[in-house]
Amino acid sequence: MTSPRVTHFLVWTMMGALAFSARAFDSPEAVITAYVKALEEARWDDAELCWDTRTVERSHRLGIAYTDVPIKLDCASPLPAALMNMSPQTASAGEELSWTVSAEDVTADRDTMRFTVWLVSKTDDPATAYYTEKTSRGWRLTSPLYYYSRGWKVRQTEYVDVYYADESLVNDHACLAMDGVIETVGAKLGLTPDDFAALRQERIDYFLGSGDDMRRMTGFETQGMADLQTDAVVSRSLPHEHELTHLLVNYRLKRLPLYTLPLLQEGLAAYCGGRWSKSPQAIAYQGCITLSNEIGRLDDLLTRAGFLDPAVGAEVSYPIAALFAGFLLERWGIETYLTLYAALSGSDDQIGSFDAGRVKATIEMVYGVSWADMASGFEQYWKQLPLRGVLPDTSRPSGRPDFGIETAGVRVSIWNDTGLVHVVVDLPAEVHEGVLLIPSASQTRSSTYRSWLFAERLPRATYSGDHIGIRFSASEAAVYDFLTNKLLASYIEALSPQPGYRDSVSGTLRFAVAADLLRDIDLARARLVVP
Repeated sequence: MTSPRVTHFLVWTMMGALAFSARAFDSPEAVITAYVKALEEARWDDAELCWDTRTVERSHRLGIAYTDVPIKLDCASPLPAALMNMSPQTASAGEELSWTVSAEDVTADRDTMRFTVWLVSKTDDPATAYYTEKTSRGWRLTSPLYYYSRGWKVRQTEYVDVYYADESLVNDHACLAMDGVIETVGAKLGLTPDDFAALRQERIDYFLGSGDDMRRMTGFETQGMADLQTDAVVSRSLPHEHELTHLLVNYRLKRLPLYTLPLLQEGLAAYCGGRWSKSPQAIAYQGCITLSNEIGRLDDLLTRAGFLDPAVGAEVSYPIAALFAGFLLERWGIETYLTLYAALSGSDDQIGSFDAGRVKATIEMVYGVSWADMASGFEQYWKQLPLRGVLPDTSRPSGRPDFGIETAGVRVSIWNDTGLVHVVVDLPAEVHEGVLLIPSASQTRSSTYRSWLFAERLPRATYSGDHIGIRFSASEAAVYDFLTNKLLASYIEALSPQPGYRDSVSGTLRFAVAADLLRDIDLARARLVVP
C-alpha cells in the first residue's frame, strides 16, 4: 500500500489499552490516536468525546438516529465498522491490527490539521480523512463542513442557516424559496405542526459553495449532498430540493437503518425535489421520455446493483424511480410508502443482497397487490401523465399580443391566458436559437449574484440578474429559473414529438408555458438574446 504525499507522516502500531479520559487533548495526534483506539475497543461514548461540541450537538439536535450505526457523527466513514470487526474480540486468529496516520493541511498557526487514517490489515485497507481543530477543551475532531467553512458568512431563513463564502452564489429569491420547499416537501412527507416548530428552533445547516467546495467538504465531485452525520446539506444550488428531501424523510422517520433501497430512497427525493438542477416536473418528463422510447425499464432498477449499474446510468434510473415513487404516493399515500421504505432499509450488506424477487415480494406484501398488477398500473400511470410545463400549442391566439419583442430578425410574441402563456416565435432559418430573459417583478436585482446555470447554458451571453429564461430552438423549448439555478420544464421535439410545435414551411414556433412557472416576472423589462 502506498500512502499519499504528506507534510508529516506519523505511524503508530497500537499495543495494549489506551487510558482514555475527557481530558483536553494537547495535540491533534493525541486526539486522533485516542479516537481510533476507542473505536477499536467499541467505546462509543468515549469516541464521541473526541469530537468538538458543535459537531456532536448538530448530530443529535433533530433526533435522527441510525439503528445499525454505532456512532452517527462518523457514519460515512468505513473506519468504525472496520476497526470493530478487526478488534481482538472479532478478528480471525493471527489477524494483525495496525494503522498509519498521515497528517496534512497544517495551518500556519497550527490550530487545525487534516489527517488521513489508513487501517492496515491482512484483508482490507480502508482509508478515511479526519479533521481536527484546537478548541477551548484542547484538540478535537470536527466535521469537514465546519473545518472548511471557517470564516464563512451566514444568512438565516425561517428554517435554515445558510453558510457561504461567495456573495455571487446568494440572492433573496432563492432564500425565500428555501422555506417554501421545506414546507411543501415536509407536508408531502407528513410532517406535523410540531415537527415544523421544532425545525424552526433547531434549524438546518446549509453550506452553499462552489464545485471545489463540494469536493473538499464531501470528498466527491457532486452538485450537492445531504450530510447524514450532522443533518446538514452541502450544495452548489439554493435551494437543493433533492438533498433536502433526503434529510426531511429521515427527520420524519427519526429512527431508521442507514441504508435504503435506491429505487425508493432516490425515487422519493427525485419525485419531491428533482435532480441535476432539474425540477420534479422536468424529471418526470425525462422519465416518460425514457420509458416511452424503451431506453430503460423499471424491472432493471429493483436491486441496488441494477439501479447503480453504469450501463444503465443515473439519467435513466433516477427519472424512472421518480415516476414509480409518484405512482405509489399518488395512488396509496405517504404512510404506505414509508412502510415500504422501512421494510427495504437495512445494513449496507443487506441492501446489497436484496434480489429482484425479494423486492417484488416485499412490495406485494406492503401494498396487497400482485407485481403484475403493480407493473400494469405503473405503466398506465406514466402513459397518462399529461405533458406539463411546456407543450406544443395548436391554438391560435387572437388579438394583439400582450407582449412583443424583436432582435436580429427573431420576434417573440406572448398572449396571457387562464393557466397558460402562449408563445409564438418567428425564427428565421439562419438563426438556430434564442432566449427571452425576464427579470423578477418583486426582487431587487443583486449587484453580486451570478447564476452558474446561466453561465453553463448561455456562455456567450451576459447575466444581468435575470429571473426566468425561455429558451427556444427548432428542436426544443425550455424554461429556466436562473435565481434558483433550475430547469423548470422543457419540450424536446425529437424525443416526444407532438403536432403544433414548428411550422415546417415558415419555421414559426408555437408553444404554451404553464402560467405558474412564470410567476413574479416583469415582462416589460424582458430582453431577447440571440447567441
